[in-house]
Amino acid sequence: IVVIYNKPISEIEYLGGLKDSDILIYDNSLKPQTPPANIFYFHNANNVGVSRAYNYGKELAIKLQKDFLIILDQDTSFNQDILETYVQYANEFGQRYIYAPIVKNGERIYSPFIEGRYRNHPQNMSDFNYEKKYNIEGKSIINSGMMIPIEAINNVGDFNENIKLDFNVVNDAIEKQI
Repeated sequence: IVVIYNKPISEIEYLGGLKDSDILIYDNSLKPQTPPANIFYFHNANNVGVSRAYNYGKELAIKLQKDFLIILDQDTSFNQDILETYVQYANEFGQRYIYAPIVKNGERIYSPFIEGRYRNHPQNMSDFNYEKKYNIEGKSIINSGMMIPIEAINNVGDFNENIKLDFNVVNDAIEKQI
């Protein structure tokens, strides 16, 4: 699911590398666009935020008989090797976990983020101990780039559509590990 707002689809750099994937672009812009033929597209001029887009994408994924969602923003930047890593981890750990990238800039980690800290005070790479399964209790993770099992969403309930953008969490009932 790629959620966009006032961004031309042609300017989303990573779409070309996802050719073997079913992609939904949920467009919150005022004016609709014409997407490439191989992409699912939904336009909502009311700019309802990401939660409704995620729920819409979850329903589409169920219709397409998919097991996982990957949620992305229009400005997400990622190494596409992460998709292979997600598949590897999903095969190893299954649908009981959410899978999230480590988001960093240089030696600073922005996600997972220690709760209670200001956003401009991320943790240092030297303070972070990477583990394949990481307890996120007391931490926040960035939505964009996250892979979530459909089964987990169904077990805990849909995304809260009252939360339009930041700190959108499926629910604390999901196992707190990545």
